[in-house]
Amino acid sequence: MSDQPPFRIVDLSTNATGGYATRLLAAYGAEVIKIEPPRSGDPTRAVGPFPDDRPDPNCGATSLFLDTNKKSVTLDVAKPVGRAILDRLLERADVLMETFSPSMADHLGLNYSDLEERFPRLVVTSITPFGKDGLYRDLEACELVLEAMSGWLFQSGEPNHPPTRTRGELATAMAPGLLAASGTLAALAWRANSGEGQLVEVAAMEAMLAASRYYETTYAYRDLLIARLGTTLSATYCYRPASDGWAALCATTDQQREICAHVMELSEHLDDPAFAPPTVGSSTEQSRATDLIDRWVTQHSRAEIFHLLQGMRVPSGFLTTADELLGLDQLKERQAFVRIDHPAAGSLDYPAAPFKMGVTPFRTTRAPLLGEHNREIYLEQLGLSEDEFAALTREGII
Repeated sequence: MSDQPPFRIVDLSTNATGGYATRLLAAYGAEVIKIEPPRSGDPTRAVGPFPDDRPDPNCGATSLFLDTNKKSVTLDVAKPVGRAILDRLLERADVLMETFSPSMADHLGLNYSDLEERFPRLVVTSITPFGKDGLYRDLEACELVLEAMSGWLFQSGEPNHPPTRTRGELATAMAPGLLAASGTLAALAWRANSGEGQLVEVAAMEAMLAASRYYETTYAYRDLLIARLGTTLSATYCYRPASDGWAALCATTDQQREICAHVMELSEHLDDPAFAPPTVGSSTEQSRATDLIDRWVTQHSRAEIFHLLQGMRVPSGFLTTADELLGLDQLKERQAFVRIDHPAAGSLDYPAAPFKMGVTPFRTTRAPLLGEHNREIYLEQLGLSEDEFAALTREGII
């Protein structure tokens, strides 16, 4: 197997959407050269938590997670000398990943229309909050705005209560990041036959819509507005407080509901609406049977409920905390976490392969320090002299 990377990515992204896309591609073999502003680095480096609560651009948990397997170089692409160096990197690249607003991309000359003639084989993947055109093209957004406007928040929380945020920055970034990675690979496959690069454009709001399209389709199909469902869709399809935390019950068929009633010693209540099939848009009224189900659940631990119902082939689970996940035997056996040593942050557990391939290995190289690969990229790959390198450093270009 060749040691050469299958393709090379110049990563100018400055948030978690692009960072997650290039994290995936780097993990499976791509060489990702992450270009960061001199001194401050990528803004994600300023996002904690940090060890001992001391901010350090080399120790932020977000960048440690997003930047595994990448190389870091510093470069001021807004200055003419920096832009000339960027162009030399693009000449050797297969992909440019960027998350600039359309107006900033115009200002920097980094729109696809600025690049396609000089770099005809380059795939340019652009992620913006709302897209490169339309009324919202230059509006600012963050994960809270996108969760609200894409409909995610409308569906999260208890009925008739304020919406509850449940996902957070990285989870919000994963839908657009995943689609950006997929679109990039599709464009590279197209290039393999055509020889031509192209623009891959991802609007984060539309990517998040794609992740919850069922709800919009339901409304279009049935005029049924699915709002916040809370913890309960039916008495046996719900989250319920067990004796040591929350249990997840998921009886969806008549047979599974009968088994639930049998296990809970409530078979005489099987005709109660509490054991009716879960229906989208409806909720279960509290009844004598639901009281008895609640009592049974609270008298058992999460593990007891999980093993009792799973032993009868009824889907069930339990809500886990971070420390419980790290110690879960199933995940240990699957090697779902990998320990990586980092010179500044120390030895930490990171999520391992999000999917496993029969031949292609998942790489687990630590996140780079800010500008750690300046000498490798600028001296060894671009062939700058020591004097040029020193001058660029002195002038704050790199």
